[in-house]
This record gives sequence, C-alpha cells and structure tokens, in this order.
Amino acid sequence: MKNHLNTKNTLAKAIEKLDRLKEIGIDTSKLKQKDTILTLAQKSGISEEKIKQLGLDPDNKIGQRIVSAISAYRGTAKGIPPTEEEKKQLILHGIRLEKQSQIYIQNLIQISEKLKAIGVDLSQMKTKDTIRTLAQKSGISEEEIRRIGLDPDYAIGLKRVHIARNYRKEKDRTNNTSTSTKRKKSVLITEEQIQKLLDLGIRLDYRDITQEFIEKLEKLDSIGVDVSKIKLNDTAKTLAAKSKIGEETVKKIGIDPETPLGKTKKYIVDVYNGTTEGVGATKEQVERLLKLRVSLERIYAPRNTEQIVKATISAVKEFDKLEQEREALKILVNKDKEERFKG
Repeated sequence: MKNHLNTKNTLAKAIEKLDRLKEIGIDTSKLKQKDTILTLAQKSGISEEKIKQLGLDPDNKIGQRIVSAISAYRGTAKGIPPTEEEKKQLILHGIRLEKQSQIYIQNLIQISEKLKAIGVDLSQMKTKDTIRTLAQKSGISEEEIRRIGLDPDYAIGLKRVHIARNYRKEKDRTNNTSTSTKRKKSVLITEEQIQKLLDLGIRLDYRDITQEFIEKLEKLDSIGVDVSKIKLNDTAKTLAAKSKIGEETVKKIGIDPETPLGKTKKYIVDVYNGTTEGVGATKEQVERLLKLRVSLERIYAPRNTEQIVKATISAVKEFDKLEQEREALKILVNKDKEERFKG
C-alpha cells in the first residue's frame, strides 16, 4: 500500500513540476522519456539558472516518471495508471496518453459511424477511396457528407489500409513468436475495436480473393449467368450480358456491376500456376470452381514456332487469345533452353 501511495505521490509531484516549468515558458509537450528537467528546458531555450531559481533539481528524471505512468495506462508496464484528473492535467501539457495508432483507429471508427448513419456502405471501401468516392457508391451526395461535418477529400481508403497493414504485421509477428520469447507489448488494436469495425463492414484481416471471387460467381450462376464464359476484360455486367441478364438484376444480388471479374480470375489463375506470388486456391475452392465450369489450369497443345507465330498474328485483335499465345511461346522457349542445355 505504501508503494502505491509513493507512486501516486511521485506522479502528482511530477505534474506539479510540469506546471511550474510551463509558467516560465517551457514547452512541456516536448517531453521525452530520457529527459531531465534541464534537457526539457533547453528545448525551449530556458537556462539551468532559471530552473534552480524555481527550486527544482535540473537532473530530475521527469521524463522517466511521466512515461512510466503512461505505460501503466497503456497496460505495457506494471504500475498505477494516472487518475482521471491526472490524465486531464497531462493532456493540458500536450502529453498524449494514447498511441498514435490508437488515435488513427478511433478516428476511423468515428468517421465510419457517421457515414453508416447516412447510408454509406462501408464494405465497398477500396484503397483509393476518399469519403466522396466511397459515398458515391451508395448514392450519397457531397452535400450530405459536409452536413455531418466530414471532409469529402479525406483519404479514408488509405487510412483503412494503413491500419490493416500494421494490424496484420503485428498479428503475424505474434503468431511467429514462441510464447517463451514474447515480450509484453502495447495492443495495437483492441478486440472491441475490431468488432466495431466488423459491425461497420470494415475488415482488417487478409482478403481471401479466391473465396470472394467464387461467392460472386455462385451468386451470378444462381440467376442464370453462364460464368464459364468469363474473359479477361469481363466485369460482372458484361459477363451477365452474355446470358441476357441485366445490370439491375446483378445489383439485386449485391454485386457491383463494374466488378472486374475477368482480371480477378487471371490473378487467381496466375497464383495457382505459380507465375504470380500470392495465396493459392485450396483444393475445396478448385472443386467449387470446377462445378461452375471454371478451370484454373492452363492447357496448351504442343505446337512448333511457326504455328505459334501464325496463331499470335490472328489473335492480335483478341486480347484473351493473345495472352494464351504469349504463354505458349514462353513454354516453347523454356523447352528449347532445356534441350540446348542437355546438348
């Protein structure tokens, strides 16, 4: 009990010192962990003599004391956290108790809650989205955005990506570190915050692109779209049009008509065949795609150089075929290299 009282008294005394230092023109917001009263004062051009005139010890490790209290507040060190009154006093000195990452997360949650309240579908958020472009996807005007006090040009997509990237790095680091070697660290994002973002339609975990692609194809298949006809430049709208299914019908099943399904398929195929880095389709996912008559395999009949050149010339106007001929040529070149090496 005595130690706890001493800890509280020490923090209270440190805050009193900050009050007195601020009165003589010292910028207390510049306080760092290694600061003594002297080094903090020097940042504001205040001499040691003035400190001594206040009756303070220039070598007092004031930074260490304040940071210890902040660490206790964040849960990254043992100790008694500041009281509500002490927190207010520290904030008045420009001393931030929350980590910068926490401030970013709270801002994203608050902005997202406001947007959801006016009908913005946050699940449609992409990396390049500003609040304006995201709201437009839900038919929400710029005037409505300004009415709730938000900046239409705020780069909300990049903010989400920044938070998600850091969250994933921390998660991977934690998963790859043995329990015995893990050190106590501050929580980058709380479980409560993760749940709030999920409730708002915002995910931080890795997207399973293959899974999302399959789910979209299955939805399209359920309304009569022949998804096996998918080509490189197809969007959901153009693919559906091949089966005489209109844009409005596509929207009704919750799919954006401009979703680039063809390019997504190419990425999944490239990863599956090892020509692009990424997380490949699982056996179950491959089977689900085959049921939809969509194959991830690249099948090329053996051909000689003359046949490939002729096919390439005739395919110039059809990009999908041109891509196939290019891949076939690559296979032929590699085969030729292997034969030369053997020779």
